Amino acid sequence: MKHELNICDQEAIEKATDLVNDEIKKFLVVQRFMPIFEGEMNEIVQNYVDGCKTWISGIHDWGLLSGRYKVLRGK
Repeated sequence: MKHELNICDQEAIEKATDLVNDEIKKFLVVQRFMPIFEGEMNEIVQNYVDGCKTWISGIHDWGLLSGRYKVLRGK
């Protein structure tokens, strides 16, 4: 994103963060207004949504804990 948009590191981080936050907001709105389905289908859909939430949470936690995005000061 930094190179594609010709922006500095901080601007790229902020743009990426905004993109992710916007998508999560959309997901939460869709989840909130999702219809209730008949019978077994409702459980299947709910399990899928729960899996998506777990995946999102896992990626977030990994980013914080892995050190992958750690900023090294003075380098």
